[in-house]
Amino acid sequence: MASTEAMTLTKRKTVDEEIVDALAEILVRFEAELALMDESLAFVQGLLTGGSLKISKPRGLQPALIELFASILAKGCKTFRGIKAVALAGCGQDASVLLRELFESTIALHYLLQRDTRRRSILYAAHGDQRKLVLIEEAAIVPGLKR
Repeated sequence: MASTEAMTLTKRKTVDEEIVDALAEILVRFEAELALMDESLAFVQGLLTGGSLKISKPRGLQPALIELFASILAKGCKTFRGIKAVALAGCGQDASVLLRELFESTIALHYLLQRDTRRRSILYAAHGDQRKLVLIEEAAIVPGLKR
């Protein structure tokens, strides 16, 4: 009986081998989804880097607003690449946290583009500035931080 236990122990995979097998299975199982992710990312990056962007109905969109939208899209692209990277590393919970961030960016763009875009953009920027101010004020009361 001791010899069968010894043989069973030698036939077991190491944790590292199991991790490699699991990551390889992710690539196989989600091949179509990963290809769709690459295609979607390439499309959005093409919008941002493909030269001048033509807007057929500008409706008062000013260059500063276009830059704001482009910055949110660029942030979304970085987050999207991060989601893919952590998913391929087998870190599903981390991918879901990043997915929420991507969702929030999408909602922000949707909010800004509905109506009264200029006013909403000002409110969006003010909210970001207010959040930064709160963080700075909180950091200022931490013992040991002088600046």
